[in-house]
Amino acid sequence: MAILQPNRIYDAIVKGDRSYTPRFRDLPCVSWKPSPRAAIYAFVVLALVVDIFEPVTHASIAIHTLNKASQPYEARGVALFFGVVLGFGKIAPLVLVALVWRFHRAIPEFVWRTYAFKCVLCRKWEGFGFYSPMWAHGAWSIIEIIFLGGFGLIWLGAGYWIFPFGMLIAGTYRLGIWVVNPDGYKRGVQLPIPVPHL
Repeated sequence: MAILQPNRIYDAIVKGDRSYTPRFRDLPCVSWKPSPRAAIYAFVVLALVVDIFEPVTHASIAIHTLNKASQPYEARGVALFFGVVLGFGKIAPLVLVALVWRFHRAIPEFVWRTYAFKCVLCRKWEGFGFYSPMWAHGAWSIIEIIFLGGFGLIWLGAGYWIFPFGMLIAGTYRLGIWVVNPDGYKRGVQLPIPVPHL
């Protein structure tokens, strides 16, 4: 047996006993480590949420005022604002950062480092499944730096520029952890569950 990621332990416990619904922090064999990356992602998500509320407030005030004006507002311009500025420029980065943050929190480092990767499509915990350790792998740091950090600098300054700079810092930190492997994990070798001595 090996130490599993929290989602998998939760899944196993809930399937075994449907009356028991534990919280992640109460799960057995889950060791939570403080993470600078998780703090950066949380800060970036907060900045993006605040950045979404600000233009929505301004747009609703402007639309409400223009409804009372003698000339009607142009619906195509409003649709362009909600589709491009709000949808592509603010909500899309929020979803991407939230996914990265979720995979970072739900899949511990030793799981993605020691996991033997397979090309499987339809399994929840393997290959391209939603809970697969592949999504938390350190190699994603390159994409995080280039697409979320680098392109984020020209991505309409989402999150008051906290988004691109936060993603550059988090991606660089993640790249360092992936390249250095400070805990010396080896591929395909899982950590055993500690058995208490009686």
